[in-house]
Amino acid sequence: ESGVRVTTMRVALLALVIVSSWAHPPRNAMGHRENPPNNTLCTLGDVEFYSYHAHVTFDDFSGSESKAVALRLQALFAHTFGLNSTSVDPVACDDFNTTHGSSPPLCLIDNDYGPSDPKKGHYGSPACPFTNAEWAAFVPVDRFQEVEKFFVQNRAGLDVMFHPNSGCEVYDHRDWA
Repeated sequence: ESGVRVTTMRVALLALVIVSSWAHPPRNAMGHRENPPNNTLCTLGDVEFYSYHAHVTFDDFSGSESKAVALRLQALFAHTFGLNSTSVDPVACDDFNTTHGSSPPLCLIDNDYGPSDPKKGHYGSPACPFTNAEWAAFVPVDRFQEVEKFFVQNRAGLDVMFHPNSGCEVYDHRDWA
């Protein structure tokens, strides 16, 4: 009976350790999860938004009024937030690992219009998942409110879509945008 009780206690302790590590995933030095959740865990409610993207969409054809407005908005955005230019630097603004707590500052991440040139962050238009041309900005969490206010006050009739970056790719782009 004593051996059964010890074995039962060991199994219970192991189960407690497993459940505890699942419920409280390891965090890095910045307090972010070491591994972002996959889409099957995204409905649990314990999802952290590490950053955001703001996408401005417009028509990309010769003489398009919305393209002219979008490019003026991009220039105003760059000026307002102290960015060096409206060009994209995929190295300086590499947001590939933003779900691991290593985020670039506020910067432009996509210029998806005109001819494709990935070295300059131009992927042509339309670039999936968008059906129109677009330009986009990477927005750290601590800058979200001021960037959202900028777009609310300056979008000039253009569509602007924000989505979080949590590591839950499907939910980030489909449900939480």
